[in-house]
Amino acid sequence: MRQLLVIVVAVGLLGCQQKQSTPTSSAAPAGASAATVAKPDSHSQTERLPFPTWSEFKEENNFDTTGPLERRMIWQVYRDRVVPAVAAHQGLDAAELQRYFESKVPRPFEPAYAIRPTPRSFSGYDCTQDCSGHEAGYAWAEENGITDPDDCSGKSTSFIEGCQAYAEEQQEGETDE
Repeated sequence: MRQLLVIVVAVGLLGCQQKQSTPTSSAAPAGASAATVAKPDSHSQTERLPFPTWSEFKEENNFDTTGPLERRMIWQVYRDRVVPAVAAHQGLDAAELQRYFESKVPRPFEPAYAIRPTPRSFSGYDCTQDCSGHEAGYAWAEENGITDPDDCSGKSTSFIEGCQAYAEEQQEGETDE
């Protein structure tokens, strides 16, 4: 049984070595569109690296069917993980190979809505950070019995909007009755 296991492992390793050393027709740098690169010491021979090509990586990660944020993440993982591994394997400068990759495969478009988080809101008014100004204005209007939004004033826009939100609720309550 042990001899059979040794033979299976040896055959598997031999198959892996043959697959890696099989020449391919492309001599393009690894980061561009394939992980097939020219050997540093010889430009006439190429080797197939044990890394996925950009096309393979895209397909494995469903790049074409994902949203813009996922596409950007997939692109960054390939640039930041696979390209440096290829560079290390070939004895090349990782930063240079990353720049080459970026020139051949531009960063996917990131829509404006993906950059900024959606602001929280308070009774229909957008908050800048934590809505505390709106809450303070609302509480003040409640304590002072404000029912007309025009009676709301102050130095802070968020405070005024919170006051107006309370006054508007009071007006809506009066019309519902």
